[in-house]
Amino acid sequence: MKRIIIPLVAVLGLLISTDMAFSQSKYKLLPSFSLKEEYNDNILLTLNDREDDFITEASPALKLEYHPNSVFDLDLMYRLEFEIYSQNSENNDETHYVNLKSQIRPFNRVFIDLSDSYNRVSVDARSASGIDNSLVNKTEKNVFSVTPYVQFPLGSPSLTATMGYGYKNIWYKSALGNDANSHELFATISKRFQSKTEASVTYNFLSYSTVAINEYDRHAISAAASYMAASNIKLWGTAGYSSIDFKTAASENKGSWQAGIDYDLQDTAISSGGSYSVSYVTSEADAVSYSSPSAEQFTENPARDFDTSTSIGTGLSERRVLNIYLNAGMKYKLRMNAYHTEEKEIKTSRSDRIQGVSLMVSSKLTPKVMVSVDTLFEDQRFEPEHDKVGRFSLGGNLNYRVSEKINASLGYRFNKRETDKNTDEYFNNIVSLFAQVNF
Repeated sequence: MKRIIIPLVAVLGLLISTDMAFSQSKYKLLPSFSLKEEYNDNILLTLNDREDDFITEASPALKLEYHPNSVFDLDLMYRLEFEIYSQNSENNDETHYVNLKSQIRPFNRVFIDLSDSYNRVSVDARSASGIDNSLVNKTEKNVFSVTPYVQFPLGSPSLTATMGYGYKNIWYKSALGNDANSHELFATISKRFQSKTEASVTYNFLSYSTVAINEYDRHAISAAASYMAASNIKLWGTAGYSSIDFKTAASENKGSWQAGIDYDLQDTAISSGGSYSVSYVTSEADAVSYSSPSAEQFTENPARDFDTSTSIGTGLSERRVLNIYLNAGMKYKLRMNAYHTEEKEIKTSRSDRIQGVSLMVSSKLTPKVMVSVDTLFEDQRFEPEHDKVGRFSLGGNLNYRVSEKINASLGYRFNKRETDKNTDEYFNNIVSLFAQVNF
């Protein structure tokens, strides 16, 4: 928790000094409290000697939106989760979840972006883990960043330049994680061509330091463009080249690119798209999100993470990602993602390949009742061990709005993992009853 105390105090101090007079028009403060009772028939995710338990989760939470003036914005979501095991009290735990974003505009054309994220993530994609299972193969992670930059026009409003500096600190509670610091200098020139086309050229220098793996400095130049082929069709892409200077290994020169399309079927509730990318990233800090940025969330509770992140202990890797999404429906809403990822660590022989499909369907049966079902299937291949893994998950929720401030739900989850070497295999069932009060 120490990693988030300083950023939080700094931002809250700026908040207070910016404007002491809170008014209803300047902020929204939404406290809540939730309680979940859960039965899990395999808390340790083992195939034999399965151990079940009843788990109580109590979670006070707070959401703050504060936009007092033209100088300062703050959005904060905080939740403290207490987990109490009925028969295995040694597993009792508490976890903090923080999502903080703020922007300060001290002068004209000058911006300072602040963010902090603290949550629970998977340790290793190669080990057993399951959706809605928080005990096995999990750790806590904090990412803090601050980015001061300046934007200004270059002769015309359609041609702009952005220059700045970015600092990021990454921390893991687990000793297997790559605690790291990065410093980045960047400069971008952007051009808008009428209303259909945008293009930009960027140079950045990144210095990445950590004690666990190869440190490196990276010089990179890239070009990006987007084109509205029609009012409902957007094409976009990037291409770049990087020179990577490792502190304790031979240097590397790498090319990267990304291309995609987003399509919105007008006058209907259907949107779809896809993308393919080749990039060079370090560990779980730059984990790929397989959901479309414009995808709707169908339930009133936060969307589940399908737990497809990479491992927290890997070094700089080449990552190839193919992603296809589809959102459809009005009364019955569907969200589908099909994805294929390959991640090869540059300085070792480690290679992870994960391909899968996730599907969510939901429907509002009445103004107070919503039902949702989701499923996930993944095929995983890990080298050089030649491990083959299959993962499957199926879940559902019945949500009921008791009143304007009280929600309740009944949930079920089934997880299963199979391997060709019969290691780390398991299956489990989870039944939960959830209630939340918004004050």
